[in-house]
Amino acid sequence: MLFHRPVFQGGVSIYSSTYRRNLLVLMSLIVSSSIQPAHGVHGEEETCTPCPPGVYCIGEINRACPLHSTSPAQSTVVTQCACDAGYQGVATHQGVDTNGNACTVCPPNTFCLGGNTVPQNCASPFAISALASTSASACKCSAGYFGPDGGTCEVCPIGSYCTGGTTKTTCAGTIGGMYSPQGSSAQSDCVCNIGYRAVASVCTKCAAGSFKPSTGNGACTPCDAGYYGVDLGSSSVDSCELCPDFTNSPQGSGSLTSCKCLAGYTAPTDGVDCTGCAMGTYKTTSGTGV
Repeated sequence: MLFHRPVFQGGVSIYSSTYRRNLLVLMSLIVSSSIQPAHGVHGEEETCTPCPPGVYCIGEINRACPLHSTSPAQSTVVTQCACDAGYQGVATHQGVDTNGNACTVCPPNTFCLGGNTVPQNCASPFAISALASTSASACKCSAGYFGPDGGTCEVCPIGSYCTGGTTKTTCAGTIGGMYSPQGSSAQSDCVCNIGYRAVASVCTKCAAGSFKPSTGNGACTPCDAGYYGVDLGSSSVDSCELCPDFTNSPQGSGSLTSCKCLAGYTAPTDGVDCTGCAMGTYKTTSGTGV
């Protein structure tokens, strides 16, 4: 910058117009350089405002933190931006996902506490968590299991169903008459146990003279003709007993007295061995008598 010497007239210095203009420019530069804001603040003239959270400031420039990240107040560099809870990665302007975002969403079945950390797996392999989970308590037991949020999950026991989370529900119905397999996840998994049948949505023991060897809401199977059964809630064909000699019974008989003498045979009472009619006599019907 060129300055001219002053010219004196009558003992008084007179600055040239060029000298005066250059002097004003120099004074302006000196003043402006003396009020530059410090890092971490931004503003104009003498007033500087602290850089708010979520941005970082370099002199007069303030820039927002990358997507899904934030920073404390008066941050001065991008490395002070840390990923939000529910996201993972290192918050820089060099993006790492397909959308150019540095902080990527926390995947399912994990949780991210925030900061420049990696996802943490749920404590139990039978727990699930949603996308972008932020804490261990977001890990909940999956259907067929139960347990505390963020804790260990146990398989749902026989006779109960577990819809997921902390709840375990015992199958409703007659005591001992309702069944569900291990790991059941819905009330519809509760069916009648062996030896029980469904009557008006209630599990009821199989009647005498019948049995049911499998679980489900189906009917009981009657004992064959010539057999009888006396036990309630039988689960095996072995509960059906053969009638005495020379007697017969209808299908599904529930007592010994259902076994009656055949035609040509007689006995003093039902349910006992019968003998043939005496010489000179006959009997055309079943049952006792001659």
